[in-house]
Amino acid sequence: MNDISQINAYTEKYSAISYQSNETHKFINKIKKDHEIEAFTGHAKGGRDAMVLGIEHSITMPNT
Repeated sequence: MNDISQINAYTEKYSAISYQSNETHKFINKIKKDHEIEAFTGHAKGGRDAMVLGIEHSITMPNT
């Protein structure tokens, strides 16, 4: 790996955060098979992450 972009790509691919994110997506896809998910909730950074997960998995709350 001579190029800094290769090093960055390798580091990102195998980082703990990307692993955790991948495992989260696997879990969400698994439970979506048997359950309807209406919303993700969270607080502060968790709220932002919950919003992103909802968008990535096409989960939207109906207008009430």
